Amino acid sequence: MNVLVVNAGSSSLKASVIDAGVERPVAATSVQWGADATRVSDRRATVAAALDDLWRAGVSKESLALAGHRVVHGGPRFIEPTLVDEGVLA
Repeated sequence: MNVLVVNAGSSSLKASVIDAGVERPVAATSVQWGADATRVSDRRATVAAALDDLWRAGVSKESLALAGHRVVHGGPRFIEPTLVDEGVLA
């Protein structure tokens, strides 16, 4: 089972596909989107480029069973890993 893992940071986007059955990376990529004055204006295109890197590495979209995204939210309400559900979104 392949899992897409995305980590959008302040200056870069990292994405990888992990074979969860053996906990082994299948493919990984990292793209810089800059900080402050060097920030790219089209983050959607940057995400698309990162995904294209994974597809070119041989990962098929159909092989993905799950996707996870690391979100850092500094605040008093979410102090541990939390599944995003309707309550969290509200």
